Formats: sequence, structure tokens, C-alpha cells
Amino acid sequence: MFRYPIPMVVISILCLVSTSLVSGCVATDGKVSESPTTPSPSTPTSPTLPPADTANNSFDPRTAKEGDRILGLEVVSVDVKDSLSPESAPIGRVGFRGEVTVRGTYRTEIDNQPCFFVDEASASKLPRFIRDDRNTWFCFNNAEEAKKILGGLNAESKNVTIAINDYQIVYEHSDVFNTTTLVRLVNQ
Repeated sequence: MFRYPIPMVVISILCLVSTSLVSGCVATDGKVSESPTTPSPSTPTSPTLPPADTANNSFDPRTAKEGDRILGLEVVSVDVKDSLSPESAPIGRVGFRGEVTVRGTYRTEIDNQPCFFVDEASASKLPRFIRDDRNTWFCFNNAEEAKKILGGLNAESKNVTIAINDYQIVYEHSDVFNTTTLVRLVNQ
């Protein structure tokens, strides 16, 4: 039986604390510094959120904030929440500002809405929610202008390159689609 159990515990704790303090004073090159290395409060932090999966440019919209930059686009609005199922993507909307050039197919869709189906190579330029496995497509906010630029409602599906801005991801458990503003036709 130990004769002095409390002092042994106290000594053990003091040893652990002192070891932690000493290791905090050792620089990464193995030399002892005068004070513990802590990040300077003036060290700028990047507001850019890296994609969670660069293979499909996914990010977690629940951590996005206005002013963040994702794939070069500035986050301008965030309205998301968890899905009821943890296997599903978060639901809601994230809006972006910034011009992107994409290639794909123009055609009309829901209620004769002019829409654009982005090809696989260009899809990597656009952010997407984690666990969102939908094909990348969107309809235009400036529908009338898009119809004029891209050939009207009855235009045959055609592959074109366009410049877009104000991209908005919309993900819900219903029939919804992403939106954007057509800036110009780049190449037919």
C-alpha cells in the first residue's frame, strides 16, 4: 500500500504540465525558443474554403460564409440547413458572384425555360454541395436575353461556350435547379 498517494498524483500532474510547457517552447527546428510558439493574432487567415473533394469540386455549404471564395467565386449568400438524412446533401441555397466560362448544351426545359447542361470538363469549374451527385445544369435568370443570345426557345440543342455570372446552387428534396445569369456567348 502507498503511504503518500496524494503527493504522487500531484507530482505526476506537475510533470505532465511541465513537459507540455517545455515542448511548447521548442521550435520546429528543435531549438528552444524564449516563448511558446503561437500564431500571431495579426496572421491573416484566408477566407477561401477549399473544396472538400477536388475531383468534383464539392464543398460543405454549412461552413460557407459571405465573402468566402470557392473556386475563385465569391460567396454572396448562404441559406442552408442539414438534410433529414445524413447521407443526403445539405439543403438550401448558396449564391456566388464571379464570371466563369463553361461549355455545354443549350436547350429549353421546364416551362420553356432556357437552360444549359454543362459538359464534364466545365463542370469542374463550378462549386457543388457535398453529396450532391446531380448532373451540373442551370437555367438563366435573364431568360429573355438568353433566348436572344442563344437562338430562341425553338433552337435545336447545340454545344456552345458561354460566360456566366451570379451562379446559385439550389438543392432541395424536390424538383429544383441551379440558376445563373448569361453574360455572353463566347464560342459556338
